[in-house]
Amino acid sequence: MLASFPVPTGGHPHNIVLFIWLEMGVFGALFLLWLFLRLTSYIDRHASGKLHLSSAWAMFIAGIVIFSFSFDFWDPIVSLTYGMWLSMIALVCQQSGNSTSAQSS
Repeated sequence: MLASFPVPTGGHPHNIVLFIWLEMGVFGALFLLWLFLRLTSYIDRHASGKLHLSSAWAMFIAGIVIFSFSFDFWDPIVSLTYGMWLSMIALVCQQSGNSTSAQSS
């Protein structure tokens, strides 16, 4: 028989992967994996050889770490933060300038 846990847990996991897994099951986890792979391929395809490559990967890694311990995904503030994060990565990847041309100047 299950007993009640004596300490309040907050009602949801503070981890986006666990949250998606609990909310949407294995299909949600596979969708999250697909999004992760699409974003990494986008960064690799659009920022490769550019001056801002390290900035794009730094924002990606920082976002993954922060969002792994963030609060409820459905909170509007958190959802807007995800949108701003993705927008900043897209903007950095679209910046012009090759790393070879920047080194020669």
